[in-house]
Amino acid sequence: MTKGPILIVEDEAIMRNALSEWLKDDGYHVEAAEDGEKALKLLEDKKYSLVILDLKMPGVDGLTVLKEAKAKFPKINVVMITAYPTIQTAVESMKIGAAEYLTKPFTPEELENAIEKILGPPVKEKKFTVEPTKADVDNFNSHLANAKDSLRAASGNWRKASPKYWRQLQLIRIILKQDILL
Repeated sequence: MTKGPILIVEDEAIMRNALSEWLKDDGYHVEAAEDGEKALKLLEDKKYSLVILDLKMPGVDGLTVLKEAKAKFPKINVVMITAYPTIQTAVESMKIGAAEYLTKPFTPEELENAIEKILGPPVKEKKFTVEPTKADVDNFNSHLANAKDSLRAASGNWRKASPKYWRQLQLIRIILKQDILL
């Protein structure tokens, strides 16, 4: 994971949601704001690793948010995105301190490349798995063999078995039905 969440500031709900899903699928923690005013409030409350900021929004526009964010948090990373690119806004964004300037429409790969250039690749959460040792497998097989013998011996009397024995029988039947073989 990144050091902090990524903040997406985009007034178009479809684009905001698509960006959020792309980044979540890549393992990032994402938060979103639908306008510049809300983004500035969120930036006051939390440290973000990266801000993906739309240039043209109603109310407080992206350049204003970029200027205020950089004034208060000089080290903040910002990727400007826009459907209305001009050389003037690209140059101004970079002078203020944007790390990247992407024009819409862009692909998930283009955004991913921009983010990785700034933050490095995302670290996916690792699932903890334990591979059984040969002794574990042998022990399990031994218990399974004993349980199979017990099941055969109790085939007619299983309802009279103790709760512990009954639970073992149920587990054995589940295992046998699922063809779990080691």
